[in-house]
Amino acid sequence: MSWKADFLDRFKDFSVLNEPLSGFTSYLIGGPAEALSFPQSDADVCSLLAYAHDKKIPLTVLGAGTNVLIGDCGIEGIVCILGHCDAGLKRIFRRRNVALHEKGCRPLCSVNYSGTRISSGASVLWDSLVLTAAQAGLGGLERLSGIPGSVGGAVYMNAGAFEASAFDGLAQFTAVSRDGKNIRVFSRADVKAEYRHVEGLDGHVILSAEWDLRVAGRNPVMAERRRVLDRRAEKQPLDLPSAGSVFKRPAGDFASRLIDAAGLKGRKVGGAEVSSKHAGFIVNTGGATAADVKALMGIVRSEVYEKFKIELELEQILLGSFGPEAQ
Repeated sequence: MSWKADFLDRFKDFSVLNEPLSGFTSYLIGGPAEALSFPQSDADVCSLLAYAHDKKIPLTVLGAGTNVLIGDCGIEGIVCILGHCDAGLKRIFRRRNVALHEKGCRPLCSVNYSGTRISSGASVLWDSLVLTAAQAGLGGLERLSGIPGSVGGAVYMNAGAFEASAFDGLAQFTAVSRDGKNIRVFSRADVKAEYRHVEGLDGHVILSAEWDLRVAGRNPVMAERRRVLDRRAEKQPLDLPSAGSVFKRPAGDFASRLIDAAGLKGRKVGGAEVSSKHAGFIVNTGGATAADVKALMGIVRSEVYEKFKIELELEQILLGSFGPEAQ
């Protein structure tokens, strides 16, 4: 029996084979996963990780598919998605006419609060967490409104915006080792949170997180959330598929300013374009391939370096195989 047949037999309640990943990335780009899983509980995640580790099968963990570019040739092994809750799984199973055996407890997809403490499963969309906090009148996360992605992904990379970050007010989070065998509760002090990186998390998968916020009142917090969302809509190309900021902010400057000053706004490769609204974004104008986006990333880095002698560092993560023409 091949590993895929054995895998599907064991995890058939929440897994499928050979599913395109384009429906699970914000770029709407990505080739197929050999095996695609939507674990529905912490126990499912641990079982999946342990299986991949013991069988020596490559395993890739995705959140909501933001901040990543997946190659046109897809990803080998197992792709574990923690970021679409169960909507994506239901859609796939319905299309394939396969029965979905749902479980009663869905901690990966739940948000709860008591007093000023709010907790969330890793699969919850980040902005859903922020909205829940705002509606409860809890302040501290509202400047992070509108950030795409999942709670697990936001914590793993310390997502941020407007001088705020996911680690602001973070009390603790729970993660499992990549072999699926050890679950650990991390305090804020156990890791070192930096700009778009958390030192000490390699080899772990986030399961849940908790924040200590402050009582601020529903109306003021919701008003600040609306201000942030309006600013995003005004400045960012939210009408086209993208994966957020392509490059990290260089010391003392902004990637978008450098790209704009290099005359790269509107530059295109195939269906990929440097946004004319915000130069820090690459957008899919329709039919873009991963090879198009990757080539455009290379052009931007090369021309910015040629003009300013500054090397832009990718913030987005490249995953999977892009094919020989994209190397």
